Amino acid sequence: MSCSFVRDNLHDFVSGELNSSDAERIENHLQSCESCRACVSNMHGFRSRVRNLLKMTAPQELRDSILMKTSE
Repeated sequence: MSCSFVRDNLHDFVSGELNSSDAERIENHLQSCESCRACVSNMHGFRSRVRNLLKMTAPQELRDSILMKTSE
């Protein structure tokens, strides 16, 4: 297993879209490759931050202002 295979399939691996055989190969590789473990960890962190951004809501006064302008 090469690090380039992990990098090429990183998104699919982290999102759980990789087939079980390739996912297992990556899991085995991660046990001995600190660099790839760091990449996977960074991707998990990035996805978590993006998910949290999507949960944010605009302040009520901004939403009210937008609704008022669209109804004019």
